[in-house]
Amino acid sequence: MLIVALLSACDEYPVTSITLDRSSLTMNTGEIYHLECIIQPLSSAYANSVIWKSSDPSVATVNSSGVVTAVYSGECVITASAGNQKAVCQVVVNPLEYSFSFDRAGALFYGDAYEIGSHNFVLRLLGEGLTMDNDGVLSGEGIFVNLDIELPLTDLKLTEGTYNLSTERTEYTFAPGQIYEESGTQYAIGTFVGQRTSEGLRVIFVKSGSFWITFIDEIYRLEGHLVGEKDEDIVLSFQGTIPVIDKTGANPPETITLNPSSVKVDFLGDIYGVGLNVFRHSITHNQDTVLQLEFYAPLSVTEKAPSGTYQFSGTNTYALVPASTDNGLFRGAWFTDVNGNKQIIKGQVVISQSDGKQSFQCRLIDETGRIIDVNYAH
Repeated sequence: MLIVALLSACDEYPVTSITLDRSSLTMNTGEIYHLECIIQPLSSAYANSVIWKSSDPSVATVNSSGVVTAVYSGECVITASAGNQKAVCQVVVNPLEYSFSFDRAGALFYGDAYEIGSHNFVLRLLGEGLTMDNDGVLSGEGIFVNLDIELPLTDLKLTEGTYNLSTERTEYTFAPGQIYEESGTQYAIGTFVGQRTSEGLRVIFVKSGSFWITFIDEIYRLEGHLVGEKDEDIVLSFQGTIPVIDKTGANPPETITLNPSSVKVDFLGDIYGVGLNVFRHSITHNQDTVLQLEFYAPLSVTEKAPSGTYQFSGTNTYALVPASTDNGLFRGAWFTDVNGNKQIIKGQVVISQSDGKQSFQCRLIDETGRIIDVNYAH
């Protein structure tokens, strides 16, 4: 009879409504807020037995008294339940802001690791308490930034430029962060901010952003602005040397540095009938070593190739003419030395203008894989 009496009392005063003093909250990490809950009727047997729940405790938690604590960037829902009634509060925890400044770094060179025609580097910016050995293994505790970068095949070290995050591994981009699993073990790869502690590795994966590298007298400067997976705002700066560790296990390609003794420039007009004029440069290093380059230019240009970056990118302005032969004549980009005539197959030439002269910065690869490096003025 006692059990029957208690059940009857609960049914006699069911919860008709439950409300919270806030339907939404915007908080910063670490802040707390005590949600007030009102149950009708007050005489209900559930009036003092509210059940609280967070949809994502990694964003915000709630205790049995309705005290909400903001944990980390993101969104979640706090639910208060009593009887058959519920009330919810939408919680947004503002993104965190980080600013990191580094003066130590190292880069791991993996060559064309993805077989996509570009060189892969993993650049690590190291905070206090961390060291990286000659195999690229980290030890110690502290903060570091892992940047997964792609560069042209002509580059055997990090070069100046603007790098943008992209899911496509193309030149002058860096990959987003993600988890890679192998044999049941998970690894952080791509671009991320890492914190090594005695408890393990914590990471913030990067989903967008860019950074800039400049280089003077062996000293690199890097400035960047990245966005984390949960919209964390990450500002980076670095200044110092960046030693490179070769992880390919192969001998690096031969690099040929030319010191031109003469440069001959010929205007060939629209010699290939593609609606573009062609300028041919013959750069002589010594009697047996000659680099030939041809530049496409608009039909309106007849004096010299315009300033810009020239690559092997088809028949358009700011393009290099690819190597070919025609009745024994060498067309396009060729390198000749004691080893014979070799086609230039990759690379770029940057033309700039200063004090009435043009400067040419060339970094090229011939068909044997040799890197040809030459700077000249005309």
